[in-house]
Amino acid sequence: MSKPFQAISGIRTALLFSVMVFLSACGQQATDNGAERPLTEEDKLAIIEKCNSLTNAWLAGDKDKILYHYSWDAVLIPHHGEEQIVGRDAIERYWFNPLYAPPKVHRMDNNVLEVVGAGNYAFARGRGMLDYEFQNVHYSNTGNFFHVFRRNNNGDWEIFRHVWTDPVPVQKQPQ
Repeated sequence: MSKPFQAISGIRTALLFSVMVFLSACGQQATDNGAERPLTEEDKLAIIEKCNSLTNAWLAGDKDKILYHYSWDAVLIPHHGEEQIVGRDAIERYWFNPLYAPPKVHRMDNNVLEVVGAGNYAFARGRGMLDYEFQNVHYSNTGNFFHVFRRNNNGDWEIFRHVWTDPVPVQKQPQ
């Protein structure tokens, strides 16, 4: 194994460990008596439905429904080393900058591969495909996503952290 690969692998392991410690600590603080409460099947299905609902909101181009899926203090951790976007208002400016027409999503397929968590925190990881148009340029891409969900005071699940990775999008040629 090459030294750069070993370094990246070590960083990934440390990051995963940090996320699990964070989720464990959050789950303990969010429960009534500090005991871990495993996710129910209903919780898991609600989280998968929330992922599907977000996809449908993007396909409909419904800005309010898209933003509804995120907590007020959500953080986007974008691909390609972009700066992190902190808070729902900043997320709105990032995806729906008033200086540009919003992206038009033609196709979005997201496959949730795993949902785990405890207490009021959970994460969903998966793989997806996105076909969209932005500023009259058509793009297509596949990649991975990782959502950390937090249960709000109403018992609904909201996206608290959203991470995605993918290669640089491929510009599609007009046909």
